[in-house]
Amino acid sequence: MLNDWEWRSILPEMQEERLYDWVNEIERPTVIEIGADDAIPTVRNFAESLDGPIIRISPEISADYDSSIIKVQASALTGMQGISRVLLEEIWDGEIEV
Repeated sequence: MLNDWEWRSILPEMQEERLYDWVNEIERPTVIEIGADDAIPTVRNFAESLDGPIIRISPEISADYDSSIIKVQASALTGMQGISRVLLEEIWDGEIEV
């Protein structure tokens, strides 16, 4: 990798194999992308290839995304706290304070 002649690819290859094994076992996973936006197209492309709901959290959100993608313009922490709050309210009908 990047002229690193000592690079050993076995660990990333094993991780990728486990990822695809998992992906083949599930149906329509919900993907939460944090901070990838336009800067990391491999993350975006992978998430879109899974054909499930996508929640994209980033301080900068491009307007040209598919309208089916949930866009949260926020920092990672703020975005995840918001998602947690909504899930807790849905699951426990607002009985738990976050």
